[in-house]
Amino acid sequence: MTGDGTGTRDGAAAALRLVLTQGGIMDAIVHGLISLVEGLPAWAQLLGMYWSNPMLDLLITSGSGHAAVAVPLMVPLADALSLSRQSAVLAFQLGDGLVNLVSPVSSTLVSCLALSGVSYLKWVKYFLPLVGVYLVIGTGFMLLAGAVGY
Repeated sequence: MTGDGTGTRDGAAAALRLVLTQGGIMDAIVHGLISLVEGLPAWAQLLGMYWSNPMLDLLITSGSGHAAVAVPLMVPLADALSLSRQSAVLAFQLGDGLVNLVSPVSSTLVSCLALSGVSYLKWVKYFLPLVGVYLVIGTGFMLLAGAVGY
């Protein structure tokens, strides 16, 4: 475990994944997600996969912990929706880490803000527009990936 506590978060994410898998909850979540988006066009399905990653990243700020939870959901979802696994990985990569620098549960962010004397609200007002720009750029890349059959 590293001094920044990431080992604890990774362990918690691994435990969560184990509970979700062994309890059959992961399959139920994937089935529910499929039923929500199966009637949508492929581009909307790709955007759903992309936009769900930053939302999950708000809660799980560890990159490996996020991957441990998100990828087992995205791969069967992509397979069931006839989307390429490449697009699922691209959605994960573009969505991972974007919101870490505005996530209130990020121990790194909170400690850096505390040490620097910057309030969380001041930081969010400053940095959130840039996160929005990155999310829009990622949306464009996902639409491009869907258009070229990536």
